[in-house]
Amino acid sequence: MGQTGPSTKSSKLSHVLTRPLSHLTRGARGIAQPGTPMSFDEAGTVRTGDGTHVAWRGAGKGRPIVFVHGITLDGHIWKYQTVALADRYRVVTVDQRGHGESSTTAGITTSHELGEDLAAVLRGLDLEEAIVVGHSLGGIAALSCLLDDPEARSRTAGMVLVSTLGTSRVLSNAWLPVLGNLPLPVERVEELLLRIGSMMLPQVVRVVMASSHLGRLVTRFFLGAGAPEGAVAGTQQAIVGTPGRVLRDITGGLAGYHAHDELHRLDVPALVVCGNLDLVTPLPLSQHLASSLPDAQLVVLEGAGHMPMWEQPDVLSGLIACFADRLPGIEAGSAGLPVTRQA
Repeated sequence: MGQTGPSTKSSKLSHVLTRPLSHLTRGARGIAQPGTPMSFDEAGTVRTGDGTHVAWRGAGKGRPIVFVHGITLDGHIWKYQTVALADRYRVVTVDQRGHGESSTTAGITTSHELGEDLAAVLRGLDLEEAIVVGHSLGGIAALSCLLDDPEARSRTAGMVLVSTLGTSRVLSNAWLPVLGNLPLPVERVEELLLRIGSMMLPQVVRVVMASSHLGRLVTRFFLGAGAPEGAVAGTQQAIVGTPGRVLRDITGGLAGYHAHDELHRLDVPALVVCGNLDLVTPLPLSQHLASSLPDAQLVVLEGAGHMPMWEQPDVLSGLIACFADRLPGIEAGSAGLPVTRQA
């Protein structure tokens, strides 16, 4: 069982704690401030091997940046990043199966299927030298895609993993003294707990999150203390608007997700971003994820929770642009990503 705490391989990582954060975007060329939602130039769907139609939207020209959202959301969650980056890159947002305008199939949805959907987009749009940006479940899709599909990996120049994790086995270390006394393997107990939770989740959302005040309170608990009200309201509405069967099928399918043992194979440059107030995918999971990848940098956003694309949109846009500037094939910007190494 892999550790989920901070890794000792700190020499690979630049642990960054960003502060009021305006300096991050000053050095990045052409970064627009958050404003009106993006107006896309192109849109369509790609069909996957199991018949799912995955919707996408695109704008701009240049190296492609492909944005993949988390559970209960859709591609519009990236509106601030697409506005900021479309003048320099070809931005493409993807609706994961069962979300937004994408269809889905009946039954459990595995991380491998989510990865296949993303691979279908990369192939269908013939994207090369792409940067894949995945948030939460979108990060899981990105990791699964690049681990499972060598062609998709060859089309990818870098990945940005926002508020994500490399395994669903996040309870084992904390509960090992208790679970270890049961007659089933720890992994099996944890899988059963996650499947039971997935069956209860639609009811919890219907009862708790649909409540105007209680739902808002719970949503704010998962976001940073300084999250704007629009981010809280938008997140709550997205959760409530997701069909119950999608919540059940996706969370149930994550019971078997465990990529950590394979992450050493992913030599794609990576930027791992996490808010220090993220309670959905807490910081130790991002630390372990970054230390498990061969070429990764960890950035910690002070005051951010699980939704930095809405909580600190200009900062995330600047980080993505600076990361892109440092990849081969893109001329470096006037100022690179500022880093402060922590002891």
